[in-house]
Amino acid sequence: MTRSDVTRRFSLLRLIKWGGLVVVGGIYACLFGEVFLRLLDPQVRMPRYVTGTEYGIRGNIPNSVYRQSTPEVQVEVRINGQGMRNNQEFALEKPPGTCRIALLGDSYFMGYEAHYEDTIVGLLESRLAEMGYRVEVPNFAVSGFSTEEMLREFEERTVTFDPDVVIVQFGRGDFADNMRPGLYRLDEDGVPQPTGGSYLPGVDIRDTLMKSAFYRLLISDSHFYSAIREWAGKTVQNMLTSVGNMRRQIEAFRGKSDAPQSASSTEQEVQTVTPYMRQTRYTSDLLILSRVRAEEEGMEWFMFEIPAKFYGRAYGSFAKDLDLDAATSARVISPMSLFDEYPEDADPWLYREQGHSHFTEAGNGLATQALIDGMFRTSPQVFESCRSS
Repeated sequence: MTRSDVTRRFSLLRLIKWGGLVVVGGIYACLFGEVFLRLLDPQVRMPRYVTGTEYGIRGNIPNSVYRQSTPEVQVEVRINGQGMRNNQEFALEKPPGTCRIALLGDSYFMGYEAHYEDTIVGLLESRLAEMGYRVEVPNFAVSGFSTEEMLREFEERTVTFDPDVVIVQFGRGDFADNMRPGLYRLDEDGVPQPTGGSYLPGVDIRDTLMKSAFYRLLISDSHFYSAIREWAGKTVQNMLTSVGNMRRQIEAFRGKSDAPQSASSTEQEVQTVTPYMRQTRYTSDLLILSRVRAEEEGMEWFMFEIPAKFYGRAYGSFAKDLDLDAATSARVISPMSLFDEYPEDADPWLYREQGHSHFTEAGNGLATQALIDGMFRTSPQVFESCRSS
């Protein structure tokens, strides 16, 4: 054996040694982090079973069952074969004498951190039945959905179920969320038009990982993984939002440049529009288009606001920042007045306080009551055709 062979062999052994130390150290760090968090800082475990759809956006994994664990509640989430958090499957054709209410939203309409009977969809089914109405409430909500994705979901899928009523969820997070997907862009008249693009962030990787039973166990039970995932998810979301803001600013500049004015005045006008102003205007345009599309299909449309939770037991409305036309504003429903009447020291409160700030059974109950009151106040005959005899 030559000296060079000995040297290469020694280098290889040293590489294996250090590689092994890195692997062992990584495993030790993960185990230490898991034990540390379990004992001293238990994490919320909020897995999301999401995959891609054939029309280019995210959807719930059909027939999936998973747990959500927080210091306040342990919840089992069941998704039906159609990718909805419902306790039944829905035929495309409605049963005779039945009205359908389609929900489009994110994790609030999904009913995260709540048992099914205490979710908005479950309460709409039970309370309207008690009032003497035959209704079905197919739930098209997907955790993390933006208004763009809700609009794509409506146009590609919801309409095929022929709902009588469409309820679109709105919350403060939608302003930034709508900057990321790039599924629509404004035309010269300021109307959102489909780009033909898709928005499936990390779906291929997640689909591969979800085939592993170990990974499914990890996302359901590991405190260390949950902490890393939350940090990484927020970091990536902020990056994508920044990119989206830049994209919208470029689109606005190009649109203004087509108008007969000087380049300097165009640039100055675009620069005076802040990212938040751009987000609120665009979200407003999407909501208006959503209403128009639903009414073109002969459906009643409503927007339901999720008040934003602040620190402590404080919350607030951001619907006032929207720039909606009169027809759309007339169909906005908010639970703010009912929330304001709820005792601040009540237990449970309106929002989960040791989880991801979703509604408690009390919050979902008042939200459902606001929805029912708002629908009947705006359209008194909305469910007349499905009243039980």
